[in-house]
Amino acid sequence: MKDPLFKEASNPLGKGESKLFRRVWHWGPVVLYTVFIFWLSSAPRPVPGIELFPWMDKVLHAIEFTPYGSLLARAIRRSQDRLSWGWVEGLAFLAAFSVGSLDEYYQSFVDTRSSSLFDLFWDCVGAALGSRFYRRGNPRGKNVGTAANVARTP
Repeated sequence: MKDPLFKEASNPLGKGESKLFRRVWHWGPVVLYTVFIFWLSSAPRPVPGIELFPWMDKVLHAIEFTPYGSLLARAIRRSQDRLSWGWVEGLAFLAAFSVGSLDEYYQSFVDTRSSSLFDLFWDCVGAALGSRFYRRGNPRGKNVGTAANVARTP
């Protein structure tokens, strides 16, 4: 006879997990990365006036939001596994747009930072790329770790 505790310990997202644990597992990284984004916005610019290449600031905005878009797509897909990829990417984009908008608004109050719609555009480009990268990493809509997928495994 197998020990039921061993089964739950070997698969943290198996049938026996709580809904709260699953939500924290999926959405916790999104919350932490959101805090990280606002922490970066609070910091002064590294060295004003020094750019390694033109548009460096815009590229950094896209790079900053690429993992965020991927984390959002992961959280949405794993918590709502019946949504199509179009909905997942659309919701991830809307969430990243909302956070990017709040981030740009917040930056307007930070002395050493500036707020720009062009920065928001590049935040959204990065988030769209991130959600697409997540989709490409999960071919055929595989949802590793979702309750529906765990129930289908033998």
